[in-house]
Amino acid sequence: MVIIALITVQISYGQREYSELYKSLPSKTNFEAYWELYQYLQKTTSKEYVNSNAYYQIGLILQKSMRETDPFLETWIVENHINQAKLYLSLAKMHVDDQQVRQQSAYYPTIKPAGQRLTADDVKKDIDLRIAEIEDFYLNFNESLLYLTKCVNSYNQCIITFAEINHENNRLNDLYFLKNDLIEEKLTTLSENFDSTIYYLDKFKTLLERYPMGNYKISYSLKLIDVYRLSGLNSTNFLSDNFTIWDFKTWIKDFLNITDTDVEFLYQSVDETNKINTAHIQNLLRMKTDGVQPDYSMNPLVINKILKYDYNSAAASLLNYQESKIHYLYSIIDNQPTVRVTTFDIFTKSRDAFLSIIQEKLKTDHLLNDAKTKSTPEAIQKYEKFYDNNYGGYTGYQRYLSGETLENEMVLNNALKGYKDNILQLHTPSDDSKKIIYRNEPISLQIIFPVDLPAQKRYWIHAKQPMNDNAMFIAGTHSIDRRQVAFVAMIDSMGTVKWLKELPQGNHAILTAVLNDEFAVIVSSPFDNMVKNKMILLDKMGNVKNSKDLPFSTVPRALIYDDIAQTYTISFKGTSFKPFYSSNDMLNISMLNAKFEPIWNKSVTFDGYIANMVKTDDNYFIYGAYQSLTDDNGKQYSTDAGNINMFIYPITAEGNWTKVTVFKEPFSYYPLFVSKINNEYVDIISVKDAHPDKLIQEKSVNAQPYYMIISANRSLYFAK
Repeated sequence: MVIIALITVQISYGQREYSELYKSLPSKTNFEAYWELYQYLQKTTSKEYVNSNAYYQIGLILQKSMRETDPFLETWIVENHINQAKLYLSLAKMHVDDQQVRQQSAYYPTIKPAGQRLTADDVKKDIDLRIAEIEDFYLNFNESLLYLTKCVNSYNQCIITFAEINHENNRLNDLYFLKNDLIEEKLTTLSENFDSTIYYLDKFKTLLERYPMGNYKISYSLKLIDVYRLSGLNSTNFLSDNFTIWDFKTWIKDFLNITDTDVEFLYQSVDETNKINTAHIQNLLRMKTDGVQPDYSMNPLVINKILKYDYNSAAASLLNYQESKIHYLYSIIDNQPTVRVTTFDIFTKSRDAFLSIIQEKLKTDHLLNDAKTKSTPEAIQKYEKFYDNNYGGYTGYQRYLSGETLENEMVLNNALKGYKDNILQLHTPSDDSKKIIYRNEPISLQIIFPVDLPAQKRYWIHAKQPMNDNAMFIAGTHSIDRRQVAFVAMIDSMGTVKWLKELPQGNHAILTAVLNDEFAVIVSSPFDNMVKNKMILLDKMGNVKNSKDLPFSTVPRALIYDDIAQTYTISFKGTSFKPFYSSNDMLNISMLNAKFEPIWNKSVTFDGYIANMVKTDDNYFIYGAYQSLTDDNGKQYSTDAGNINMFIYPITAEGNWTKVTVFKEPFSYYPLFVSKINNEYVDIISVKDAHPDKLIQEKSVNAQPYYMIISANRSLYFAK
């Protein structure tokens, strides 16, 4: 029972003797017994007679309450009991005498007299022993309280320090790489506080086992910190019978073991791999493949271990980018342009080489962008020494990444120069050519090997169609005696004309399409402000197998034959046979079946020129240039200040127009020649920033030819 304070309350005992009070004490609580004894003393101490046993009994009650009160949760009450117990026992010793002892010997049942009879000295010795016991209790109580307080304070400091580490470092893996003097200082503080916690806790536990207090019998266990930022952050109740505390010591040991072994290995590996990759890249830039294999790859252990401890790593991104750049540079060397024999060989093998390089550059660009995204100051700080020594720190590394973008683009441009030169050579006449002009313009598609055509005739090739054996059908117009006649011819892979036949059905043989061993030709003739068109099917020797008039009165501009569906898709526009003809009239797209009968016909109005039409998978794409255009939904597009620019108009196999793609300023591309690479890419020879007056009215092109790659989804991929 806790006895805290005394309040004077007048209780009348009457003439009750002390003996009656003493006899009633066992049936009362500590507080009740204490209170009645206290009231008794209040009445008797004013008289000459003082009952020392009453002081003695109060001392016993306070000594008992001292032990029964919780020493760690009601500390000040225990201290109060200790002080009062010593006080009352001292008062009892001061007032005891032999006469009282003889009269009240029964009131001291626990005291065994030294002789036959209980004396005052026997009582005084008992009181001295009790006071000594109370003082011993007080010493152990204070020491236990001290160890408990220090233990709790040390453990709380462990949690505070660990919380600070958590707050400053979101991920444990980041912490491995960011270990610095400040973190090491916190780890040292954490370790010391944890050692203190265990030391004081063991001291406290030993004291309780040797000198029990408050019925406490504590035991504890250590709990591993398994999940960073979840474990190690909550406190515990050190007064529980069984409790756990976080094992910060083992966590620190495991942490330092990783930083001193795996992370240190990573620092060295990143530095060594970077030096190897850099050396390979420098050699490949000098067109040397010494020590580099086509399938070169880094030690996977390096990247795997980096990513194990450094998620979203800037260092891993750098090394992955370098590996990709090595493959990219090697592919350039491996695909160096060689001498091509035929036009077909140039357009197929060169394209394959080009696409191989492009695919490697796509990977490299992607990984370079990834490295740029991950090169934050925090990510660079993880490998601070590495970046300082190799790239001049964070700022220097940013300059390096920016320079890589320019270098990779320059490398690609240089690598494609030979390919582009070959393509442009095909489309540009030379002084020693036989003046075979494509569409009667200075920049034209010419055959680069000799073609033996009849003399005294001027030939314009309007269309050519390669065959699988590198032979080629050509179609066009020849002029004799101011008269124009359509012709078709077959040229073998060596450039020899195997046969040439005139087609009296028209003035212009505009377009061809190969059908196995046959080919189709559209011949056209101007007639009373309109155009008459005829579709002719010829065999491999040029003999006419079938012909039919077409119900379209404008000039055919492009023709695609689908050998699976056996259909012809043709674009018609305008009445002028001029190649750069532009007029605000209807563009008609028609699909014919194998018998040259219309399946569907669609039209749209725009002011522009048709370069060509290509088919990718199930869609058709019309390429050309426009000044103004109105699509199938009525939306209008126009260029600024009367300039001319490129458009791409997709059409489904059913003849439905879909959303047009128009190129706007600052671009100004005028497509001259469009050809399909595969279902993913289309290449275009164009001129850039050319004024339409020069292209249309002057019939000349003074601008530099421009080479472009357009992906199947109509995005501009490459232009140079």
